[in-house]
Amino acid sequence: RRNATKFMERIQAAGSGAGLPGDVSLGYRMTLGRTPTGTERDAAVAFVSRQASSYVKNGRNEPEARRLALADFCQVLFGLNEFIYIE
Repeated sequence: RRNATKFMERIQAAGSGAGLPGDVSLGYRMTLGRTPTGTERDAAVAFVSRQASSYVKNGRNEPEARRLALADFCQVLFGLNEFIYIE
């Protein structure tokens, strides 16, 4: 989880300027070396949005909830077969 949090901080520091879809795309490029497909991007944006909403419902403020949700997404990226195994 610590690595996912550090990676989330790198994504935010790089600041794509395109909001959440830009952060998701940057995460894909940095971990997998490619841009996500439209379906992947849309699913990831929906995931991060749901996670952030869940954190807000549990008492986190909006910026903190978004950071936690983006860290969750980074953790998911680290678990992808494409990240773990070289083809």
